[in-house]
Amino acid sequence: MKPVALAILILALPLPALAAEKHDEAEKQALAAAESWLALVDDGKYSESWDAAADYLKNAVTKDAFVTTRPITLKTGELVAIRSAQPDDAAQLIAYVRSVLAESPQVLLEPDEFNFTEEQERQWLQDHLDGPGKCVVVAEVSGTVIGCLSFENGSHRRIFHRGSLGVSVRRQWRGRGIGTALLQSLLDWAEANPLIEKIGLSVFANNVDAIRLYKRLGFVEDGRQSREMKLGPGDHADNILMCRFV
Repeated sequence: MKPVALAILILALPLPALAAEKHDEAEKQALAAAESWLALVDDGKYSESWDAAADYLKNAVTKDAFVTTRPITLKTGELVAIRSAQPDDAAQLIAYVRSVLAESPQVLLEPDEFNFTEEQERQWLQDHLDGPGKCVVVAEVSGTVIGCLSFENGSHRRIFHRGSLGVSVRRQWRGRGIGTALLQSLLDWAEANPLIEKIGLSVFANNVDAIRLYKRLGFVEDGRQSREMKLGPGDHADNILMCRFV
């Protein structure tokens, strides 16, 4: 966690999105929250301070404050929107995941292992909207999802500061900067989020294009798991762990 940044951001983050006449009240609430959190830290009540900070941030800072719709124009002229995923995206995201699993051998799940219902997907998306250390971002063209990134931090206090990402892009849209745009949205969000210090990921060792992209964005190797993935009889792949601190 970033203690100094948290006190500052508790004061600063909610204010820009509010109308001018609401600033005074919002500032009072932010000051009260900051003073309460700092008092818990001073008293050595670190567990309670985690809960207080997370509760305040969840209530005061929405995902839209971090990840807004970002239009990017590809070299081929298509306009791509990068935005936070919503529960209403559930049906389309299920279809998207199934198509990506069918065309991508360098992923953990095989197509028949993905069996989320639409209701389960909706709940998963809502959980990522509500959680202060979680997010789901999609890339879409003319309303069709062509890329997706998810991030989730640890569920226990000692790993609350770090989390893992997963990112994918439809095959026909790869190599056009969409993966970069999704990852940059996550990095911007994480750098502004006082709860997050470390972003992790795992990638097949033979996925050289993905590894090159991650390194370009500042990720470094954090470990290697030999023969971690079994692709078939006698066919294995190492799994590389990578991370970036924010």
